[in-house]
Amino acid sequence: MNQVLQHDIYQLIYSQAEAIARKKNASISTVLLGLNWSLVKIEYEQLAAQVDLSRQGDTRKNAQLNDENESQSPRLTQSTGLCFSPPAPLRTFPEAGKLSDGLLIEKLAALGSWDACQSAVALALANALINDNADGKAMCLTEALNPADFVDRACPPHLLVFHYFAPQLRSKKVAIIGHYPGLDEIQGLTCQLCLERNPQAGDLPDSAAEYVLPEMDWVFITASSIANKTLPRLLQLSIDAKVVLMGPSLPWLAEWRNFGVDYLAGVAIADADQLWTIAAEAGGTRIFTQAVDYRLLAL
Repeated sequence: MNQVLQHDIYQLIYSQAEAIARKKNASISTVLLGLNWSLVKIEYEQLAAQVDLSRQGDTRKNAQLNDENESQSPRLTQSTGLCFSPPAPLRTFPEAGKLSDGLLIEKLAALGSWDACQSAVALALANALINDNADGKAMCLTEALNPADFVDRACPPHLLVFHYFAPQLRSKKVAIIGHYPGLDEIQGLTCQLCLERNPQAGDLPDSAAEYVLPEMDWVFITASSIANKTLPRLLQLSIDAKVVLMGPSLPWLAEWRNFGVDYLAGVAIADADQLWTIAAEAGGTRIFTQAVDYRLLAL
């Protein structure tokens, strides 16, 4: 196991995803390195639910049900995971055409890679396993609330999390890792600082984190920082703040509380087919209106 995977955060994600992959004997079906989103689809066979014959009273009926169950073949189940794509990927990916070949575990281990594309694919793969949108969602995802139930219906879906927390953020010093269009229009975020690897007008470069995060009351961290390996340091710098780990790249794991995360704000996939279509057509925030829904959980 490489040095990155030995870090507690990456070891947690890798070990959880690996255990699920081995249990399900999952394989990679399709990979998409989109302009904005990278997606991985896995598939595995799942036996149909077995009938509890011990609770049935009719012997002839039981025999018939038993024969039907024995004749049923395993059902092919699919699950999709996603990760924000690297902002400046290579024009040619060396593993193109081979990502669905070989062992899934080997692709998952690329979570520790310093290659941005390999790491993004590995995190999307981990999310396909951990967040399983087809065969029973991750436990903490099932417990999460829908922030759309608590904010104005006119709120842009990609900003739901900030609208939800806005009443708690008034007069607080807030740092947001990652650029979110439209934040300036949210009341209650007057003391915000936006840190971005590729800064736009009004943003600070991500290197400013070393100086500003220790002074913050709240820090919102994009889960794409898992893939680009900046998350461990961001959490260290935010130790005195309320931390929200958020975005479609998030693996739904309750163990995040052990690393100083106070809230998870990830997504549940509502329409996997539409998600693949939007990502393939270079869609950005449109996935929030047509394919995924934000969910929020206090740890």
